[in-house]
Amino acid sequence: MAIELDCKAVRDVSKLEELHHMPCRIDYNGSAKVKKYFECNIRPSVEDKGLEASYRGRPLHGEKKMVPSGYTGVVLKEAHKVCNDEEERKFKVTQTFTDYTHWNLDLPPTDNDKIVSVRQWLDIANVLHEPVDDEENDSP
Repeated sequence: MAIELDCKAVRDVSKLEELHHMPCRIDYNGSAKVKKYFECNIRPSVEDKGLEASYRGRPLHGEKKMVPSGYTGVVLKEAHKVCNDEEERKFKVTQTFTDYTHWNLDLPPTDNDKIVSVRQWLDIANVLHEPVDDEENDSP
């Protein structure tokens, strides 16, 4: 299956002020009153430097994260829902962001969380693809 990303509008789309990465799946696509029902309940954590909140009665622990330097966070929207695995998927950029709040259930976020691990791979990839100085190669 091919995936096409239309990134032409990255500079023209609006920037999100708040973005939350939640540890759940919500079977809904559309606008929600996040400021009214969720963001108003976010508070500093008593135990650490993070944040606390709750969603549907479940405790959440969060932490603000920045998009790595040199990268732009984007929100993608699929042009149309695919019917089978052979159909090409097309996405377009609808908004951008520079930071987000990462939430975990019950435990504070750690470096072992999947989204944080992905960020670590970006650092590793940058190091692997840096130009190598020829003088370093000549030494035994």
